[in-house]
Amino acid sequence: MASKAMPQGRIAGECLALAVRELHAAGVELPVLEAQILLAQALGVGRERLYLLEDRQLSAAEENAFAALLRERCARRPIAYVRGYQEFYGLAFEVDESVLVPRPETELLVDFAISQSRLGAAEHVVDAGTGSGCIAAAVAANTPAVVVGSDVSRSALRIAARNLERLGLGRRVCLVQADMLAAMRRHSADMILSNPPYIASDDLWNLQREILDHEPAVALDGGPDGLALHRQVAAGAAQALIAGGNLAVEVALGQAEDVVRVHEAAGFRHERTLRDLAGIDRVVVSRRMGE
Repeated sequence: MASKAMPQGRIAGECLALAVRELHAAGVELPVLEAQILLAQALGVGRERLYLLEDRQLSAAEENAFAALLRERCARRPIAYVRGYQEFYGLAFEVDESVLVPRPETELLVDFAISQSRLGAAEHVVDAGTGSGCIAAAVAANTPAVVVGSDVSRSALRIAARNLERLGLGRRVCLVQADMLAAMRRHSADMILSNPPYIASDDLWNLQREILDHEPAVALDGGPDGLALHRQVAAGAAQALIAGGNLAVEVALGQAEDVVRVHEAAGFRHERTLRDLAGIDRVVVSRRMGE
């Protein structure tokens, strides 16, 4: 189906079975789930309704739409880019190759911001390296905080701006083009969140094809040891945060202790490390010391 036109007149169940075989042959990890996602999109229905439509004959337009989606996925383009959006913290975000695909573990940053907001400790929040704007938007949607999202990529900021407008958050989040925290005024934030590039340069080649071939390298490459951007964020946060303000960053597997040392070298005190659902140390939280 991915390599040739689909015969016309197939019913949904047949299309689904054929797609599962094609995706499996292409090396897609979850072929059944992804076949369902793509067919649901082509039919304009929720995935949970597919079982009601197994015997429905697809129109030519539906078959062509499904075949086009399947071709892209079998070429190992990430399914989020194929669909054009990704869910994050209960919200849908437009994504393309100019931004990272939002991932569930990054929601820990939003969880932390919400918990601190309830304590009155997250009134001015910065999302350094905002990408699609998913962190900034989720924080703004769930707290009364004033939020700033920064990114060095103009194309990423265009995606973020469209997401914020569509979600009705365009007036709640200010976007700035800057390299991480370079544009922040001194002591202007009480919380900084960041999911910086943290993959060591030599390890990029070990990533899945979907990531290596399609997601932006500038949002992945953390330099020779994977810590270059963590150092940059920590140095910027030491200037931008108020005394007692929190810096919370996402880290790679096995990287948490090294990032704690980076933060301590920049004048922070380690507060806690949050684990994701897989039990991996995923978010390092530190507090800026000082006056």
